[in-house]
Amino acid sequence: MTAVVASTAKAFSTWQLPVQESLRHFIDKLRGAHAESLEWKVAEALRKMCESGFVLRLAKLAWQVAAAMPLLERGEFAAALPALEQACQRRETNGCYLWGRALLSLDRYRPAREALIEARRRDEFPWRVDDALGLVAEALGEPAEALFLAAVKGNGNSSAEPRLHYGQYLLRQGRAAEALMPLASGAKQFPAHGLLRFEHGRALYQLERLAEAEVELRASKLEAAKALLAKVRRQRASGRL
Repeated sequence: MTAVVASTAKAFSTWQLPVQESLRHFIDKLRGAHAESLEWKVAEALRKMCESGFVLRLAKLAWQVAAAMPLLERGEFAAALPALEQACQRRETNGCYLWGRALLSLDRYRPAREALIEARRRDEFPWRVDDALGLVAEALGEPAEALFLAAVKGNGNSSAEPRLHYGQYLLRQGRAAEALMPLASGAKQFPAHGLLRFEHGRALYQLERLAEAEVELRASKLEAAKALLAKVRRQRASGRL
């Protein structure tokens, strides 16, 4: 079974040949197997998928995105841009969003905004686009809070990022008391998220709630949290709460 799955994946990843031609070649090889064997059944299923056009439509959905993902995972954002730009132009799933995020990671804020606005028109998860647009707007010195709030509201509890980014934004604005709401609720919902716990602890520290800050910073385990934690402990030892 493993060999069959691996061979199928290899057929999908053959870039030198058109998708359907690659699969037809693969199907012909499998159909030489004994009738009713696993290989024969896989071949028949793939043949029917090809005839219906399903495989071609599926491949078009994520062809360029799939090529870019290993680069994104390694942080090679510039190298991923050509594939992601094509993915966006071809309306591949996640194409415009990932293109915008890659541009954002490279501090190319204006083209990032253009890509994200395009993504916002049809993205399945508009809250994540609003979140990224908030980061872009802040970087450009433009109003960003409404975008962060829209992301938090649209997201619900499915991701930590909107509340993290909104809380960080408020901290950068010098509004630590207001940052507590998104950061505290995020830390409660995602207790294993080290950066959320750190930012929550940092907000508490800025408000001189040292005992609570120590709990959050200890839970974070990030290097930055350890440095601030040592500072909190020294201040508490000197008599500050």
